[in-house]
Amino acid sequence: MRPTERLHGKVALDEVFAELAERLRQLGDRPTPAAPVEIEIAGRRLELGYLGAAGLDERLFKISDLSRGADEVVLQEALALTSWEAEVLR
Repeated sequence: MRPTERLHGKVALDEVFAELAERLRQLGDRPTPAAPVEIEIAGRRLELGYLGAAGLDERLFKISDLSRGADEVVLQEALALTSWEAEVLR
């Protein structure tokens, strides 16, 4: 069994990756960056943002896990940072 076939809760990771890839493809088809969209996959709330094209066949995206809380809080807890340090890194 490949690692992506293991179950994450009740959802196979292949299904999660396929849905995420489809959503990112839809965002990347836009000619210009747009406001981020919120989706839910496998019980996780994600925010997907299309930042723009980096090259002919390259797209830049930002994926934020809204289920975990604010980015700064996650950085503070994971890296033992001050609130200012976490804000700068975000």
